[in-house]
Parts: sequence; C-alpha cells; structure tokens
Amino acid sequence: MIFARITSMTSHSQRGLVLSHKMLVMSLAMKYKKTKTSLDYLFKSEHMNVQQMVSKVYQLEAMNELFLKAVDAKYHGHCHVCNLRDSILVVAVDSPTWMTPLRFELPDILQKLRGNPSLAGIIKIELKVQPPEIQQDVTYQKTLTQLSSETSKYYLTLAEDCDDPQLQQALRRIASHCDK
Repeated sequence: MIFARITSMTSHSQRGLVLSHKMLVMSLAMKYKKTKTSLDYLFKSEHMNVQQMVSKVYQLEAMNELFLKAVDAKYHGHCHVCNLRDSILVVAVDSPTWMTPLRFELPDILQKLRGNPSLAGIIKIELKVQPPEIQQDVTYQKTLTQLSSETSKYYLTLAEDCDDPQLQQALRRIASHCDK
C-alpha cells in the first residue's frame, strides 16, 4: 500500500517522503540505540585489559580485609568493600538495619583505615545498601484440597446446568476432590 502511494507521487514529493522516512529511521535508531553496560565497557575498553581487571579485584579484596579489621566483628557478615573511586571507599551493606549503626562509626573507621599507608588517601567512606541475593531452593508440592461432600454436590449440580463441555469437565474434576 505504501509502495503504491510512492510510485504514484511526483518526483518532488517522493524525495520529501524518502527524506522523512530516513529521518524517522534515524530517530528510531537513536531512540532504541543499545546502551553500553558496565561489562561491555570493561571488556571493550582500550583503557582496561583483563590483567588490570584482575589486579583491581585483588586490590578490592585486600581493601576489604583491611576494612573488616577496622570494623567491629558484628558487621563482618553484613558489609564488604565493593569499589574505590576518586579516593572514596564504597562499602556495600546488606540492609539499612546494619547501615545505620555503621554510619555512626564511620569517623573512627576512616581514622583506622588512614593509619594504613596504602589507604591513607581515602577521603570518605560511602555506604550503599545492596541486599544479598537470595537463592530460593524451595520445592513446592502440589496439595489437593479435599472438598466436603456437600460442596462436591454443588459443583456437580453446576456442571449439569452448564452448557460448555470444557467447563462441565473442569467442574466435575473439581467435584471429584471430596472427602470420602
């Protein structure tokens, strides 16, 4: 249909239609342009290779050990260092419940960390709530609810009065789950 309209138009209007079509395609392409994820950036970046990424992971693990030495033992299972950017140590905490008391201890923790020469340049500790991933290994068992004989009779009556054969069959199946 669109192609039939294009062939019947004059040369001038065809150029206008083609230009507007190109503009539409370009605007849609810009609108739905694939955004880069952080992993895309890391793997395709000329600035960081795999060795540098591994080095960063080891650096964060070492900082995490030093951080855990500086905090009270009650926080050990609830927080960890997740990044160091612009001299700001970013710490992930698993819930706001643990973040609030930890926030009050940040000045003391920062002072302890600055005592270590490798962390002397830290200017601030930033806390972020990052709930742990919950692995649900729950198996659901299908339990059939047993109906009373009276309820079963109601379902059978409904099935007899129903005109739809599929619904009749479903109602009879439900009625078969009665106490015996």
